Amino acid sequence: MRFNEDAVTPISERWLRPIGFALILVGLAIIVGSLLICIEMLFPIYLRLWRQAPIVETVYPAFFMIAGLLLGPVTLLGGFHGLLFRKPLTSRSPVWFKIALWLFKVGAVLMIVVGPALAIGTTAALAAMDYQTCSQLRRSGSGWQVFWVKNDGFCFRPDSYIEDNWPCKDMNGKTYCLRADGL
Repeated sequence: MRFNEDAVTPISERWLRPIGFALILVGLAIIVGSLLICIEMLFPIYLRLWRQAPIVETVYPAFFMIAGLLLGPVTLLGGFHGLLFRKPLTSRSPVWFKIALWLFKVGAVLMIVVGPALAIGTTAALAAMDYQTCSQLRRSGSGWQVFWVKNDGFCFRPDSYIEDNWPCKDMNGKTYCLRADGL
């Protein structure tokens, strides 16, 4: 069964420019958010693995955010098309639609295939490098966050955290913090 575009009630032309502008803002937010999540949560994992850091923190939903780097431009493309041409992005605008469809397909592959493969590969690399999970380091309510430790001595229940989730323990009236970045 084919989709009949003529059966759909068209959006009034006066609403296409505001909707296009809103889609551009949403697309930019998706791209910036995905980029920030990749920079803040994914890249440090691999830097810490390379440095053989004592603690590696993984936030597994971040692996799926790489899809936003291509799904955001799809939204941008639809927004620009609505803003410039006052028409929705449909298969009747062949060049734009083909580009958007290709970006959407690649973004879906990133989310369905590459994201899980990166998460599984990272977990396998951590296990192969003799890291062990430590649930004691995890903050309350952070179910998707997993801490991996290189040494059992680094697995303890922290009294506080500083900076980049570095755990701290209070002993004899002093606070000792473990630098988790491997420097």
